[in-house]
Amino acid sequence: MLSEKDMEKIQDSLKYFKEEYKFLEPFILGEMEKVSGIYPYHGGTVHTNDVVESFRKIALLSGINQDYPGYWLGSIAMLGHDAGHLVTLHSNMTPLEVSKNHERFGMELARDLILHRNYFGKNVESALGKPRLSENHYNIISGMIGATKLPQSPKNLLESIGCDADVDNFGRDDFFKKGHILKEEIESITGSKI
Repeated sequence: MLSEKDMEKIQDSLKYFKEEYKFLEPFILGEMEKVSGIYPYHGGTVHTNDVVESFRKIALLSGINQDYPGYWLGSIAMLGHDAGHLVTLHSNMTPLEVSKNHERFGMELARDLILHRNYFGKNVESALGKPRLSENHYNIISGMIGATKLPQSPKNLLESIGCDADVDNFGRDDFFKKGHILKEEIESITGSKI
């Protein structure tokens, strides 16, 4: 049985995870809107919000609720799982080059934002507050982002849930609508009809 002191530590940690999500959510979603014209499926807020919501539903079904750090770390990871597309706005790379490597770029962006409050060379501590998470927390988040690269390669339960959440819409009623938007995005960035 956990002592009262251990329970307080867990509750303090959960508070930091919740705060981190609360600050990162509007920041990342606002930035993602800036690439929605380039990436109509992966940019913007619809897919990102959808994946976060799917992650939370699957986590709850897997016995991971809001009282577990993994719930919040996973929510943060899914919030940033496609944020690597933002590199398009800050580099000379083509949207296709960025898209092929967006998970890696997302992992790098997560490191900079979570540990250093750096956003493409700009200090964003005033918007996000002081860093709340450790290198170990970043490693969990980074692992979840990296696992979503196709073909998916999850190594633990949280990564598996994140991978399932990322492709959840492929088995839903809105598949054809979202699939059409994804098809348009692929055709636009590759310059080829599919």
